[in-house]
Amino acid sequence: MTTTSGAPDAQDAAAYLGPAAASWDEDTIGSALAAETAAQARSCRIPDPMPDDLREALLRRVAANLARRQIGPLPGPQGDAEVPAVVPSRDPEVRRLEGPWRKLIFG
Repeated sequence: MTTTSGAPDAQDAAAYLGPAAASWDEDTIGSALAAETAAQARSCRIPDPMPDDLREALLRRVAANLARRQIGPLPGPQGDAEVPAVVPSRDPEVRRLEGPWRKLIFG
């Protein structure tokens, strides 16, 4: 259920994740949502109510956060022919959705 400010809650994040949400409990999804909400607020101007593009970017941030948790803290080569699984740290879709709302820092 989306909050009155338009921001997603843990249930929205679980719905966005689809079947993959079964990999995490509600507290873990809520923790990732809280961390990514704070990260987004530091880099973007968030109007009230939250517009759909920022909401989508936030849900995508949560999905990436949880995907990184499955990989582990320090992914590395697993064998001669295996390439380590890496989730990009800068998601182009998040950048595109948040672009118009980014805070500009001068000086």
